[in-house]
Amino acid sequence: MELKGIPKEYLAGLKVKPPVTIRVNTLKITKQELRDKLVKKGFELMDHPVHEQALKILRQPFSIGATTEYLLGYYMLQDAASMIAVRELKPRPGNYVLDMCAGSGAKTTHISELMNNKGVIIACDNNKKRLLSVKYNAQRMGCENIIGLNTDSRKINNLGIKFDRVLLDPPCTALGIIYKSPGLLNKELPIKRLKKLQVELIEAGIKSLKSRGVLVYSTCTVTMQENEEVAKHALSQGMKLEHMKRYYPHINETQGFFIAKMVKS
Repeated sequence: MELKGIPKEYLAGLKVKPPVTIRVNTLKITKQELRDKLVKKGFELMDHPVHEQALKILRQPFSIGATTEYLLGYYMLQDAASMIAVRELKPRPGNYVLDMCAGSGAKTTHISELMNNKGVIIACDNNKKRLLSVKYNAQRMGCENIIGLNTDSRKINNLGIKFDRVLLDPPCTALGIIYKSPGLLNKELPIKRLKKLQVELIEAGIKSLKSRGVLVYSTCTVTMQENEEVAKHALSQGMKLEHMKRYYPHINETQGFFIAKMVKS
């Protein structure tokens, strides 16, 4: 597959499997305390270079998702690039935050952690089963300021709420995780349809932001149509770009990922 603006060697790099990574939940435990507990169980791990809360799992005597520490909410299985998206959002205690496509809640709980459970997070998803995962993970990790909302986030402005922070990680072609589904590169991808959805979502997110509010747009794909072009559209809607970066497995030891941080004028 030829993708606009993406060198062939980078497409090949997307097939590299990134390390299994966990995020330490500092609401419940310190990084060193968690490291000590997992080492005693036989896990080998080390700091991930791109995020201060991330630990790479080098060896698993059994599944890292089946420990007592996991059930107690001491950590979340989460790719390091996804943690960076939340770090760029910089949620503050007392903020009103909107997570437009919450999924299973990895980023949502991370936001709650950085807010120290102070303020309000509206976690939206149009899939009820995914919202049940948000609820489970919030309870497991001690996150008390998350409100799940089963809705299409394009309708979020019907609530009449203005937010300090908006995170949008929309449905995408998922080419950043083709190591899971290598056949994707041989298929016709619905890029045009997904870009239309992404543009509609980001317009709703911008409208819901307070003046000087921060919006972070992220995807686990690499097409320019779904990344730079959507960010460019946001700039035409009154946003100012502060930071934009791509991440690749063979370079950053993360999923293929895109992050754009913008501020509302």
